[in-house]
Amino acid sequence: MQEIATALNTLKMGDFQSRWDIAKQLEDCGEVIVSPLLNLLKVSDADPELQWFIAKILASLRHPDAILALSQLLEHSDEDVSSMAVQGLAKMGTDAIDQLSNALKDPTRQMTGLRALTQMHHRPEVVPLLLEVSQMGSAEARSLAFEALDQFIDPRISPLLLQGLTDVSAEVRKAAIASLAVRTQDNSAIDLVERLMPALNDADLGVVTQAAKALGRLGTDRGAIALTQKCSEPNLDPTLHQTLIQALGWIGSAAALKGLMETWQMLAQQTPLPELLMQEILSSTANFSGAAEWLLEVVRSPILQQSPKLRANAMLSLGRIGSPALLLLLIERLEDPDYIVRLHVLAALKQIDSELAHTAIQQRMADDHITPELEEGLAIALREW
Repeated sequence: MQEIATALNTLKMGDFQSRWDIAKQLEDCGEVIVSPLLNLLKVSDADPELQWFIAKILASLRHPDAILALSQLLEHSDEDVSSMAVQGLAKMGTDAIDQLSNALKDPTRQMTGLRALTQMHHRPEVVPLLLEVSQMGSAEARSLAFEALDQFIDPRISPLLLQGLTDVSAEVRKAAIASLAVRTQDNSAIDLVERLMPALNDADLGVVTQAAKALGRLGTDRGAIALTQKCSEPNLDPTLHQTLIQALGWIGSAAALKGLMETWQMLAQQTPLPELLMQEILSSTANFSGAAEWLLEVVRSPILQQSPKLRANAMLSLGRIGSPALLLLLIERLEDPDYIVRLHVLAALKQIDSELAHTAIQQRMADDHITPELEEGLAIALREW
């Protein structure tokens, strides 16, 4: 025991190389070293390097207390310590799963055991345990189990997640939506969009936001229509409204573009203008190949004359569409009185075709029949090129 005490003192007080050498010796001591290591772990908060070495040694010992200690270290603020805990549990394999299964039955240890199991997403033996917790655990445990289940392919998972859409806990409903949205391999026979659409009217704002993101990722016209309808509701939370617009942008279909255009018309009637939301629409429409004509109409509309920020954003969106046919139209926008807008026009021109745009600006500058405003804008463009 004196040798162990001396080795533990070296582990506690030594430099990295000393700790590395002594750790190899302690790994050979077997279960007798578990209790002293756990005691040392309790007083090691100020020394993450020491905790890392303790985790490394514990990972070599297939002892129930070592497994639980590693599970607790998963939540350590130091990434190296938590990573070593993950590696240790993974190395223990079935022994760790069996021990963590017992921890799930103890309310005081359930979350610790569950968090450990969620890190073992390469082990199919974990699935039955996660399925059980997702039906019988606390709301926090059910939510965490749902999040972990999206790492696995198993026909039992999606039906359970669908049940989670009506769970009494908002956190569980959010987790179920997020997991369903990425499980395309299991959902081919499920009309998932129809199942998710009611969540857009959930009483919890977080659930509604998660549903909007999921519908955007699924990318269907039916989802686009539902998102557009939600956008038309009065007094929407601004952050949710922005998410709805982003989700329409992700879909990228004609139905989604129509939804963005309708939302723009609604926002344009408000006083004061909700510029952040309108900027989001302009940014989103740049993802649509058929949006150029509408964007040009917007650029020419009286509503944009009220806002240099919107004009600048519209210029960038036209640039992102990337059509050379827009070059001459954008060059004419260099007459804008706002210097920042002119710079955004310049950025858009470069994005489409820098060499071609530069030549076109020089040719336009040589034209005798241009307004003083455009001449000034062309000069700024050539100077800033």
